[in-house]
Amino acid sequence: QVAGLGAQATSLEALYRAFDRSSAALLVLQSLHQQIEAARPAAAGAAREALERYDHECQQLIEGEKGEGAAPGLATVQGRIEGLYGIVLRGDAPPTEAQARGMETLLRQAPSLIERQEKLVAALAPLNRTLKAAHLAPLNPALAPVRDKSTADEE
Repeated sequence: QVAGLGAQATSLEALYRAFDRSSAALLVLQSLHQQIEAARPAAAGAAREALERYDHECQQLIEGEKGEGAAPGLATVQGRIEGLYGIVLRGDAPPTEAQARGMETLLRQAPSLIERQEKLVAALAPLNRTLKAAHLAPLNPALAPVRDKSTADEE
């Protein structure tokens, strides 16, 4: 039973780390999307086109690809990690074979999506130069997203 608890603890630690990193990456993407939505009405020409392209990439990373068998987005993967973490946490044994397979998949998907998010954030400089040239505020990935007041009290 001690070995089973060790396997459970190891699984929980790996899921927690993946949840923490994927949550942070998702918050950055949500913040950037909100900033783009706020800037969009004042943007025109090249600035508007650049915002649209960047927002499309943010949304695709958040939501994933469309269609059967398409890769999930960061929001889906992060939600699945959270769900599996809760299941493993409530268990009194090591993860089942199905849970272990699910965990392997999620722990493979999350870093790939986080890496894409990091590359997207690293590519902000040209967009921000375009925005500054159009006298618009640059996008700041360090800003926290604004929470929807209608859902903020649900937690």
